[in-house]
Amino acid sequence: MRLILLLLTFVATAAAIETKVVKDIPYKDDVISQTPYEQERCKLDLTVPVGAKGFATYVWFYGGGLKNGAKDLRTEYCAEIRESLAQAGVAVVTPDYRLSPKVRYPAYVDDAAAAFAWTVKHIAEQGGDPHKVFIGGHSAGATLALGVVRLPRHGRIISFGGALWRLVIEQGRLGRTPARHR
Repeated sequence: MRLILLLLTFVATAAAIETKVVKDIPYKDDVISQTPYEQERCKLDLTVPVGAKGFATYVWFYGGGLKNGAKDLRTEYCAEIRESLAQAGVAVVTPDYRLSPKVRYPAYVDDAAAAFAWTVKHIAEQGGDPHKVFIGGHSAGATLALGVVRLPRHGRIISFGGALWRLVIEQGRLGRTPARHR
């Protein structure tokens, strides 16, 4: 029994995909016209599989009622999404966005759209396929993702939200189902 557990541990460890994380990438180009708050908040973290080419990318927005939250909060739910998808060979983009009451609608949707557009424009530089960019989020983050989907100026979006989870699970690249929000 111990030998089986040891072998399973070795296989699971050997199968782990190496990832790299690039933190605090500004996703808006027009720095001169940005407010200091916009410059502070409009950054993203990018987790990519090392050495992979043509991978899919998931732009994921955290929740928080559009009033609180941050891309680097390590809640169990947020961490599982990033780590599970990264281990499945999918890049994960986690943007920050401006929050209420410092800004009002549509500022946070504009931020989300800018983060998505940045990803489509730049993911090939990391080896990703710009035609395989998905978008989704949790709670208020899902609202932002839907807002981006509804904006025609950012091009065709292949999918968002749960469709990517189903894709990863159906391919059998995850050994478990995604956690449910508690």
